[in-house]
Amino acid sequence: MKRLLPFFFILTAVPAFAQQLNTFYNNAYYNAIDRPLNNKDALFHTSVRPYLQSEVDPVLTADSAMYQYRKKKYSYQLEKGTETVPDSAAFIQPYKWRFAKRRLGRALFSDHLLKLDSGVFQLYLDPVIDVGIGRDTRNDVTTYFSTKGAAFSGNITKKFSFYTAVYENQARFPQYLTNWINANTVIPQEGRPKPFGTGGFDYAWATGYVSYTPIKYLNIQMGHGKNFIGDGYRSLLLSDNAFNYPYLKLTANVWRIKYAMIYAQFQDLKTVTAPNQTFAKKYGVFHYIDIIAHKRLSIGLFESVIWEAQDSTGRHRGFDANYLNPLIFFRPVEYSVGSPDNVVIGINLKYNFAKNQVLYGQIILDEFYTKEVFARNGWWANKQGFQLGFKSFDLFGIKNLYVQTEFNWVRPYTYTHFLQIQNYAHFNQPLAHPLGANFWESVSFLRYRYKRWWFEGEMMIARYGTDGPTDNYGGNLYKPYTTRNNEYGNFVGQGIANNLFYLNGNVSYIINPVYGLQIQAGATVRRQTVEGGTANNTLWFNFGLKTWLPNRYYDF
Repeated sequence: MKRLLPFFFILTAVPAFAQQLNTFYNNAYYNAIDRPLNNKDALFHTSVRPYLQSEVDPVLTADSAMYQYRKKKYSYQLEKGTETVPDSAAFIQPYKWRFAKRRLGRALFSDHLLKLDSGVFQLYLDPVIDVGIGRDTRNDVTTYFSTKGAAFSGNITKKFSFYTAVYENQARFPQYLTNWINANTVIPQEGRPKPFGTGGFDYAWATGYVSYTPIKYLNIQMGHGKNFIGDGYRSLLLSDNAFNYPYLKLTANVWRIKYAMIYAQFQDLKTVTAPNQTFAKKYGVFHYIDIIAHKRLSIGLFESVIWEAQDSTGRHRGFDANYLNPLIFFRPVEYSVGSPDNVVIGINLKYNFAKNQVLYGQIILDEFYTKEVFARNGWWANKQGFQLGFKSFDLFGIKNLYVQTEFNWVRPYTYTHFLQIQNYAHFNQPLAHPLGANFWESVSFLRYRYKRWWFEGEMMIARYGTDGPTDNYGGNLYKPYTTRNNEYGNFVGQGIANNLFYLNGNVSYIINPVYGLQIQAGATVRRQTVEGGTANNTLWFNFGLKTWLPNRYYDF
């Protein structure tokens, strides 16, 4: 047994090869690597997420600020050879005390929990944890999280990688989230729950993919997970707001051009095909091309189409072969086959106007009739939205001080369709912004990292319109636009006005940056006022131990 242990714990002296694994799909982790990736000289396509580790590593390695400890050639001396600091941990200096340099110490503080490296393939096993308690003082609710699971990943030669993670959850949320879950029958971003205890929920979560790079310029992924198009905190094109879905993604990266094609299957929980059968399915195809037109300027063009797996006559359409072509415009194809499918197009822009200063934005077009847009008469089918954002790294010359501010605005009925099932949504949540449509939002972040201490503050202000019992003012994507209240005179925030204020602060201490083991404490203030109703207020304190997890958005 003693002879076997080093086989699982030691990274041998064989040089590491390029990984076709994705980077952690976690906003805190992205923030730690965001500055070098946005350097104008890196020529990195930041708007297609998650990133491949093989794309990220060369950029980070070349960055002296992020890799200051690698530059000093800090290394562990093992019994056999020398081990360099793992790439994902390079932004935090390893502990220097004796136990941290031993096998068990490295597994706890600076490396994967278990690791096997034969030189031809690598295997990793890491824990998935989120355990903590909290208190929603305004609503007299004790909250808790209990997430337990594991992530297993690996590389086979230089071209093939795989990843899978599964965990179970028991949780009790602050009252505003519990109300939302009961109304929508899903946990935000995490699927359908079952009741657990008093006011709690029990739910499972799984994700996985295989990643293959047959040639330098092409990556093929097939998995069950999420994708994100954009440079902001939110995306109006395609975000990670909804639950996991099966997808096939092909990404070509040549010169200054990156082209992503995503084929996906979604579910509509509000439509059941027949008694005792599964929920209705629909398909989506997404094309996105990002061009670095100049060192400072990136331009991305986006198009998508959503269609139902079974049409209104009962005919099973399945995956429409007309949309298989990766180099095609959806609108002419849709028209040529007499299709009523839901097509959305958009633009993503990023401009590095100064050192460590980035402007970004998006425009989304669901419908666009020039005559009606410029008439400014509030026609219902003027279904558009935009995003404008700003990032600053090392603000005021303070290393690792980061600020981001973003404004999102989406007109009523955007992303909706005359058939409910063909809306731009999956598993009872929008595929873009969590507020759906008929809203404006301002969200800002201030983040600071000092060694293993990470601090984050978020402030969000939003206004959105909701419906009365028989109304459709265009915010609910699950209402067909044929039931709209008005033909003209529609404006953002119409209907029952909701004003939302959200303030959150977190402080974390990173124990192991490789799988993100950390102690975290936070506080949230949320105030929602509804026209003609009472205010819904939340003051939530929480504390816990967690690892890197996919993004969980509770700021809505």
